[in-house]
Amino acid sequence: MESWYRCYSFNFPAHLLLMLVLVITIGGNSTYGSERESKRTLQRSSETLTNRQSVSQDRPFYSYRNYRHTDTHKLHRIPSGRGLHFAKALTTEEIWYLMQRFAFGDWQDAERVILFLDDLGRVVEDMLQLYTGNEWVNDDRFLFEYEGDSQNPSVIIWQEWNEATSDWENLERDFIEYDEQGREVVIILEDWDGEDWEPWDRVEISYTNDDRYLEQLWYFWWGDEWDLDYRISWVYENGLLIERVDELWDGEDWWPEFRTVYEYDIDRECLRSGPCNLIVELMQYFDEDEEEWVNSFQTLYDYDDDGNEIESISQYWDEDDDEWFNLTRTLSAYDDRNNISEEIHQAWDGSDWIFSQRHSYEYDENDEMLVWLMETWENDQWRSVERFLFRGFDPTGIAGDDTGMPLRFELMQNYPNPFNPATTIRFSIPDQSNVTLEVFDVLGRKVALLLNEELSAGTYSHVFDANHLASGVYLYQLRARDQVETKRLLLLK
Repeated sequence: MESWYRCYSFNFPAHLLLMLVLVITIGGNSTYGSERESKRTLQRSSETLTNRQSVSQDRPFYSYRNYRHTDTHKLHRIPSGRGLHFAKALTTEEIWYLMQRFAFGDWQDAERVILFLDDLGRVVEDMLQLYTGNEWVNDDRFLFEYEGDSQNPSVIIWQEWNEATSDWENLERDFIEYDEQGREVVIILEDWDGEDWEPWDRVEISYTNDDRYLEQLWYFWWGDEWDLDYRISWVYENGLLIERVDELWDGEDWWPEFRTVYEYDIDRECLRSGPCNLIVELMQYFDEDEEEWVNSFQTLYDYDDDGNEIESISQYWDEDDDEWFNLTRTLSAYDDRNNISEEIHQAWDGSDWIFSQRHSYEYDENDEMLVWLMETWENDQWRSVERFLFRGFDPTGIAGDDTGMPLRFELMQNYPNPFNPATTIRFSIPDQSNVTLEVFDVLGRKVALLLNEELSAGTYSHVFDANHLASGVYLYQLRARDQVETKRLLLLK
């Protein structure tokens, strides 16, 4: 079973982030003296910091570009593992996920990712498309190159679609080297300047004997050579990660910047057989004037008897009041197979926790995720916002539903609505039956017969072209067996 790669980014106060960016920029070689290059260096430094802070200890460093996964809708795009191959058989071209947003009382297609695989089951292209309301349009893509039969990509190219030229344009390119164990040991990141590839960052990675991060050395390209720039170190005790330290190189010495300290609920049993539950994750920055570590953020964790995380509370440190203040809280629930089934996100309003978002998950019999649903709390109720439907299914719904969602007799609101001259009507039926889909005017006169045939259980869509009708309100009706449902649509010409 594939797991999901989730990249957790550290959060830092804005003034500290800007300070670090300026230190990196000003401390560089005078080669970048022009205004254009200074701005470019500032931008690169900011993006480099984001990339560094997104590194997660217990997962491979490289999975496409880390900073690409800061948005919620990108979280489930990336399968885990150092090689982009799949234990579950996929076709040579398959939709990895379909993302929909809830609007006009129904789910509307928004984006999808299509994977293209070679004969060895390796991803050679990952393409993101956006839905405009009547067609899918390209947005961006990743291209993967491999050496021999290796399942690990050696080159990854990120491109975006240019509508003006109707062609793909380069953005970034990354070279990855591996050791004999298949671990990333050198990563070179390049930027496309419009005409040629320009080096950006170089990362050298070392590991402990049990395959965990030990050190990362970051080098910055200063026009004609790699300059040592940044270091991330991990410290372990009794097999547990207890500290991560980020340091900046000034040309002579290492200067501490940030650190994360980890505290666990430790007993003999967890040390012997594991795992030991993380209970406090403390993030601090280094005050150069006071020459001491200063609190910034912390996250507190709680678990059930099965070791599942059921609560996490994030807090920030107020230096004036010299105490911690609540920020957010996440409450998690699990199914009988210990798959996470629900996450409720709350925000602190100064006196109490208030609902913010709810995430729900559905799985198949193999514990593969099928559906991820996000809702927001509005007017004392949960409102659907967006959902991800995973694995290879037909996004148009013509071939029936293969998303893992339970089917029922349902006529969905047409989209767009109002419309001119065409709109899409979607519906689902729970079992095989003869189905009719008709359109009537407000006087009850039938103006169009859209469908009248035997259909198997599934979800379907039909495009209604009202070019021959006058503007106004119409009724469309779905009938299957003894069930009938009617909705209204509005044609505006």
